[in-house]
Amino acid sequence: MSRSHLLTKISLLTIIGLFLVQIFVSNQLATSGVQINRIQEQISLLTKENQLLKEQIDQKTSLSFISSQAAQLGFDQTPSTIALHNPSPLALNQ
Repeated sequence: MSRSHLLTKISLLTIIGLFLVQIFVSNQLATSGVQINRIQEQISLLTKENQLLKEQIDQKTSLSFISSQAAQLGFDQTPSTIALHNPSPLALNQ
């Protein structure tokens, strides 16, 4: 076998090997793109869900909502002020 014939076979095997590697890498990139799109859709969905949950938290922690819930449960809002007229004994010793 001549040297040029051996170099031709090695070159041919190298080209076939590189071609197979390119096919494998292209296939991996194609499936990765599908996975990336799926993950981006999940991120979008979760972002919208988080926004809705934040709005619900804001609504349920608002003073007007809490006030209406307290009224439904029978709590009264008394604007009267309570004052203690008898000073505590500790304050008298000073």
